[in-house]
Amino acid sequence: MSATDDYALRTGAPGVERMNLLAGAFAPTTRELLLNAGLAPGMRAVDVGCGPGAVTALLAELVGPAGAVTGVDGSAAQLELARARVSPHVELVEADVRDTGFPRGAFDLV
Repeated sequence: MSATDDYALRTGAPGVERMNLLAGAFAPTTRELLLNAGLAPGMRAVDVGCGPGAVTALLAELVGPAGAVTGVDGSAAQLELARARVSPHVELVEADVRDTGFPRGAFDLV
């Protein structure tokens, strides 16, 4: 079974319009939540289940050029959409979000 066989959302172009609408509606609340959680410039953050990259892009904005952001998704179609949205210094990884292989403590915020 591939990582996308049990993917819960519509992936790729067919689902991106809905995902972008939701991301836009929740952007102010998401920003506030991340800042209240302690996200700051220079931190390392990972967006697990990043989809088309809306929150990944916001994380990159908030940690700035001194920080690092990784987006992880099990869908290659979602990661292609994310590549078009995030800055080139954001790392995007196709992996099962239940077992990314990242070592414990690799990120300041998950």
